[in-house]
Amino acid sequence: MVSWVLWGLSAISTFAGWTTVARHGMRAPAAWVMCVAVHAVLAWRLLVLVTE
Repeated sequence: MVSWVLWGLSAISTFAGWTTVARHGMRAPAAWVMCVAVHAVLAWRLLVLVTE
């Protein structure tokens, strides 16, 4: 149960990042690397939670 709550908080913070990008754009290459890393980890954790 705690894992789902933490995953939900991660998804909410990712959504907050999306709104920032929508407003200001994504200019730096490092931001793209972080974006890909965050989405990959979020998807991986969701997969682990669903298969438990």
